[in-house]
Amino acid sequence: MMTKDEFWTHLRNEGLMENFKYRRAECEAEGMSKKRAWNAAAKEFGFGGTAADPPDKPVETGPPKKKEKPKKEQFKGKSASLRAEFQWVYENVAVGDVKPEEAPSSGAWGLLEFARNDPRTFYSRWLEMASKSEDRDLVMEGFREDARRATTEIADMLESIQSAVVQQGSEESEAELAVSAGGADESGF
Repeated sequence: MMTKDEFWTHLRNEGLMENFKYRRAECEAEGMSKKRAWNAAAKEFGFGGTAADPPDKPVETGPPKKKEKPKKEQFKGKSASLRAEFQWVYENVAVGDVKPEEAPSSGAWGLLEFARNDPRTFYSRWLEMASKSEDRDLVMEGFREDARRATTEIADMLESIQSAVVQQGSEESEAELAVSAGGADESGF
């Protein structure tokens, strides 16, 4: 059985350290805890048995292969608000089969890649944004309620003014009729 120190030495001697770190980061991005991700990656690189035991799956040597980046055309005509991009990433960070063309924008795809590489920072920012948004939503709801109340008050005032004008208008009409009939003033004027 190999010790951890022997395992680290093995990785360094074989030039597999970067590949191991990359695989461990992939496991974390898939939602594994740091410890579980380390154990999964270590098992794939032969830890857990003797140095002569082959790893569960072949291990590539050399630098880790970089994923091919999506093409600009995949995002042509797509855009979204920062809030919408964060929401999309939040909903897809743990989903393994998301494709670039499903992203609402190239920024959202980039944010998803960042979130998978550094989930702790992403979730911190997401929670910060979501809590500010909830506070803003409460303030805006207060403004909407004030506007509804003000609109109701204005409608009541207009109704009162209209009633007063109509009532005053009918009193003036009656006075004009009396004057023209000679009833209000005997001089005829």
